[in-house]
Amino acid sequence: AQTPPATAAAELQAAFDQLMANPADVDASLRYGRAAEAAGQPRKALAAYERAATHAPANEEAQAAFRRLKLVIEPATTRILVGFGVMFDSNAEYQTRQLNSGTLITERLGGGSDVNANASLRVIDERVIEGRRWRSRAQLFGDFHARGRNRDGHYASVETGPMFAGWHGVMISPSLVGEVGFADYKYLFHSLGVAVTAEFPQGYLRRLRLGFADTRFEPSLASRNGYSFSGKAEFSASDLAFVGDALHLTPYAVRYRGAAATGEETYSETGMRLAYVAPLGGPALGFTGIFLSPELTVSGRWYDGFEAAAPTNLGAREDYRVIPGVRLIGSEFLGKAVTTFVYYEFDRLRSNYAGHSHNNHRAGVHVVAEF
Repeated sequence: AQTPPATAAAELQAAFDQLMANPADVDASLRYGRAAEAAGQPRKALAAYERAATHAPANEEAQAAFRRLKLVIEPATTRILVGFGVMFDSNAEYQTRQLNSGTLITERLGGGSDVNANASLRVIDERVIEGRRWRSRAQLFGDFHARGRNRDGHYASVETGPMFAGWHGVMISPSLVGEVGFADYKYLFHSLGVAVTAEFPQGYLRRLRLGFADTRFEPSLASRNGYSFSGKAEFSASDLAFVGDALHLTPYAVRYRGAAATGEETYSETGMRLAYVAPLGGPALGFTGIFLSPELTVSGRWYDGFEAAAPTNLGAREDYRVIPGVRLIGSEFLGKAVTTFVYYEFDRLRSNYAGHSHNNHRAGVHVVAEF
């Protein structure tokens, strides 16, 4: 039953008096938060729960209530990120992208040195719809190669879903994901799927995402049609060796079931990216901060069957990839939300299929501005 207004007001005043007598008391903050909610004053309740969560980070009620009310009370936000880049490859043999749904799209470009320019647009929107906070993302990406338009690729994705405050303040976001890709300015594939993302407010595990997708290619590549199950985690720790440094570990796994009867389009892949970010100083060169980030990416892909296009049947194909690299990062250029990345990486792929192993030196610069 709903608390009568007069009773709710009296309970709120009593809780307020108790809180003022001891502002640091967690129980008093929680009592005031409950009373403010019952009186229909969620902003006061949010402040009380935030105070309790700050003084007692392990208090489950405070953390859960704070996250729950924050979802509803926070104003709508829209982030727009625009990126531009130029990249050089000494041997542009393979290009692999992991889609939002978890599907891996690998295209063979044919090798040789190449320069490409790329542009991207990302929009991240959060707002309350019918009493529930809703997060939506949209992305556009395109690259343009010096060696010919047959290497050019374009991609678009949309993802949307509600947000829920779960146990221990964990944020749970189920979503629908749609994606479409083009190669040589012609339709290549589309993908429809679902994903569930969990974001953790404390600890080393920051994010966990599970996805399922059904992917369909243009008719001549129908053997690549299939569905995927994917998982990805993000771990992070900061202030390890220096104040302001950070270590990021991102492992992932994908299982893709293709339509080809021979099994060359059915595979399992697992890998991880490890990055350490260390502050070098700043302000300098117009940037508020400059950071150095050595990185390492490793992955393995194991196919269920043989490749029909191979000159001889070598059995199930196995690919292993190691990509060490380094990034120089400049943040907040001229006081604006502009980040610049200058990077180099060595892409080393080894396969038991003749002609599929390759080495590639990659270098480039990428600028991202947020509005």
